[in-house]
Amino acid sequence: MRAKTIRKALISTIIVICMLITSANTTQVLASTEGNTDVPVAKVAGITDIFRAGNSFISTGEKEASSYSNRAGFDVTNPQSFAEEFIDIGQILIAVGVVVLVGTFAVMGIRWITATPDKKAKLQQQLVGLVIAAVIIFGAIGIWNLVRNIMNSAQTAIG
Repeated sequence: MRAKTIRKALISTIIVICMLITSANTTQVLASTEGNTDVPVAKVAGITDIFRAGNSFISTGEKEASSYSNRAGFDVTNPQSFAEEFIDIGQILIAVGVVVLVGTFAVMGIRWITATPDKKAKLQQQLVGLVIAAVIIFGAIGIWNLVRNIMNSAQTAIG
């Protein structure tokens, strides 16, 4: 009983210390190389430096995406084109999932038929997980369409 109390107190103390350490670190520092030197320079970052670094990151990503689009033959910034590229992979994964489900259901059915009553209870618990997996696999198409619609609406809202 006393060991549990000590363990709870220790865990609580560690969590509080971690929270204090993360909240106490309010100074932001950017490390960069200035000029042609290879020596990193650390400086305190202002809000403009943070926005400048973010905009630089975004523009670099846009340049890389457009160069990849030209090489790959499709536009990676267009959600519809991006979704069409991965539809074949999705169909293959769904087919593999269905084959695995059918095989697993067959094995579980044979085990159910030959099982004793206490093993049937164990199999029943495993079947719950199998049914959940089946719902996820067959729901993957709906999930994919939901994600694609969100991407299309985000693309429309941006530009």
